[in-house]
Amino acid sequence: MSEDDREYTGGQVIAIWHRAVVRAADALLQLPPDQLAGLKVRSGEHLAAILTTAFLGDTPFAIDTHGDVDLRFRLSAANPFILLPAGTSEVAFEIKSMPGPYREFDHAIDVARTAGDALGSSLTVMVESANDILTDARPLLERAQRSLLRKTSDDVSRNIFLVVHPLDRFALETHESHFIGAALTPLDLTVDTVWVLWVPDHLTVWSRTDPSWTDLMFTAINPGEAVLTSPDSLSVLQDAETHFLGEAGHRAGSPYLFRLSAGPVDE
Repeated sequence: MSEDDREYTGGQVIAIWHRAVVRAADALLQLPPDQLAGLKVRSGEHLAAILTTAFLGDTPFAIDTHGDVDLRFRLSAANPFILLPAGTSEVAFEIKSMPGPYREFDHAIDVARTAGDALGSSLTVMVESANDILTDARPLLERAQRSLLRKTSDDVSRNIFLVVHPLDRFALETHESHFIGAALTPLDLTVDTVWVLWVPDHLTVWSRTDPSWTDLMFTAINPGEAVLTSPDSLSVLQDAETHFLGEAGHRAGSPYLFRLSAGPVDE
């Protein structure tokens, strides 16, 4: 094991079966259409709703449509989540997305396609440390924390979900390892947890109860289970997203449905 590999060891991992993600999307689709319409796709709020539903084991009872917190859950006694304080029953989430150039670029491509084609368009993104990205996210996290304090009572668990698109901010650690929580610096916020989705496959959670980072793995498979591994196959979360958006009647596309490929640079 190299010195670089060791920085990813010693962290806690919570894993769920990959099919639980699509099942969470199906559970959300049972909510009223006006609630689902409150999820802002370009901000990744639908991804946050799918993954929190999958790991908490309950669907939100309220999605913001009039200036409330973004998601509210009531947890059943059968579905405790160990990263939340003991006895937690009601959970609130504020969802934020890390700013960057990609979503504006993605919109410009859609406009160019309407006018003709988007060939020749390009975007440059710097590879960074995940901790540097989290440092830059601090004002965003503090703003979400203030919003939670203003909108919820003290008997409600307060939580933040941050969405990081790799073409906005690309974290090197997500390329190097399946599990990156052990390499992340603990936070010093007053909320109960901060969830960070490093789109599309990494989800890490900082917990105030256990002040460290935990990897939430949502791609686990059973021994001998056949899964699609072709270059054209979607990731687990993208597959659930495609299903969710199609069933919800969303036709405007999503900046989170993308594929990355690598090849030699022309001299």
